Amino acid sequence: TARLEKMIKKELPKMKEVFLALKAPDADKVFVSGDFNDWKLDELKREDGTWVFRANLGPGKYRYKFVRDGEWIEDPGNPRKEKNPYGQMDSLIEI
Repeated sequence: TARLEKMIKKELPKMKEVFLALKAPDADKVFVSGDFNDWKLDELKREDGTWVFRANLGPGKYRYKFVRDGEWIEDPGNPRKEKNPYGQMDSLIEI
């Protein structure tokens, strides 16, 4: 456990809190999926018509998309995009 504590002390300062949000007051469910969660669906929390996701991520470049009521969409609030291997665009964040 001392080894684990040492690793946490070394890596924790490199982590940054990421805040993603999608304004979609009429949506029933919104998820985010990306490199940071192995493209699994993490459900966002609704806060007054805006769906929010918070996570601590280490340094790197991450692709992601929102899934709004079953439809995969880019983040309209993020101008950074990159073409994925399927010829579609993913939103991009870099820490």
